[in-house]
Amino acid sequence: MGGTSLRNINLAKSRACPVLLADFGKMKWSLVVQCLSFFFCVHTSIQREVMCPVPTIENAKTLKKPGTHIEYECLHGYEPDRFTITCNEQGDWDNMRHCTAKTLYCGPPPSIEHAVQDFKEQYKDGETATYVCPSNYIKDGDPYMICSRGRWIGKGKCLQITCDIPFGQHVSYPDYYFGGDRKLGVKKSFRCESGYVSQTGTATCTENGWIPNPLCTEIACPEPRIDHARQLDNPLQTYKPGARIRYQCLHLSRTFEITCDWLGKWKDMQSCPGPASCPEPHTVINNAAINEPQKVKSSYTGGETVEYKCSEGFVFENENIARCTGSDWTYPKCISTRQDCGQPPQIEDAVQDFKDRYEDGEKAAYACPAFYVKEGDLTCTRGRWTGSGKCWRPCTVDLKAMGDHHLQLRHTDTEKIYSTHGDVIEFSCKRGYRRGKDSVPFRQRCTNGHIDLPVCEYWVTGSH
Repeated sequence: MGGTSLRNINLAKSRACPVLLADFGKMKWSLVVQCLSFFFCVHTSIQREVMCPVPTIENAKTLKKPGTHIEYECLHGYEPDRFTITCNEQGDWDNMRHCTAKTLYCGPPPSIEHAVQDFKEQYKDGETATYVCPSNYIKDGDPYMICSRGRWIGKGKCLQITCDIPFGQHVSYPDYYFGGDRKLGVKKSFRCESGYVSQTGTATCTENGWIPNPLCTEIACPEPRIDHARQLDNPLQTYKPGARIRYQCLHLSRTFEITCDWLGKWKDMQSCPGPASCPEPHTVINNAAINEPQKVKSSYTGGETVEYKCSEGFVFENENIARCTGSDWTYPKCISTRQDCGQPPQIEDAVQDFKDRYEDGEKAAYACPAFYVKEGDLTCTRGRWTGSGKCWRPCTVDLKAMGDHHLQLRHTDTEKIYSTHGDVIEFSCKRGYRRGKDSVPFRQRCTNGHIDLPVCEYWVTGSH
């Protein structure tokens, strides 16, 4: 009957007959037969189109949809590669497939220029390959690569470390000083702009840029701190070259001025003394001790006093107090109440055989070695030694020393000469020599072991 629909014929007392179904391609025909009597029946055909819903297949992409056919391709790393499904007459898809993951491996990762690489021949899915840049290079991009479904993911580079030209750091002519090679480790000499200074004058390129950082700092003097003084001018946050500050000492009426120079240092710095004070006095001094040690303080101001008492057998020569002078102490002196004296003081170079004790008015005998001159005496006077003793040293001149000066004695000629303190010795030049222009006179006096020698120089008769 083709694709034509027959109209229904309604007859009285009709009854229904069984329905027959027939399939034709993607068009489905239904045949309906209705009998009106035992011998008379009519039939009707119904045509309807079969439809299949478009499926969603994960990890696949659609290539073509030709009529009732759809072609798919699985994504990389999934199988099968391609397949086609067909809509059947029942409204279902034939040859329905799913994309399943493959077990994939990666070969060695791609090489990275300048990188240090030690890679395997094969990597499993999910493994990483790390590369290392040399010391003068730095990583850029991904720090490593990942094997994913047979392909390497990640892109990295090794960039050579260089330092940018330090603009804005108050370097004079930065293009000139920092042009050319700026690789890691390179050193550059430079100068700073006016009003700025560099502590080194040389910059080094590092991973963190040029050091020192900053390269140039503004010339300024640090905030001055002078103890025991007050500033007469209002303080500033920074002190540039030429700035001046006036001060007055707290404990004096003296004032002074300091100036910040062009090197960032203060000129004409001065100090001011602190308040007059003395440290804790000595508890025990020679033949005396503090009278009330429990009342001693750790420090005293100028003019304060501390009372002492003399040891037994001694009395104060003057007052019985120690006095703070503002920085130190003047202590009292205790003298013996006995009139005799102990052993006298030593005399340099003297031959002494002193007793342990001498009576008042007694002298302490001493002798001097040969050629020494003795002078003075020591006398016990009311418990104290008065006077002084001295052994004056002789002078010695030998022929060798005289020969070096081209000298001879004027009156005698001996191998060695001893002259006592105060004696006069006269010299003369040897034949062919005369006294030098800067020489001492020929007549010299022995003074406590020392005598100056004249100097003679070569002289030719008639020379100028």
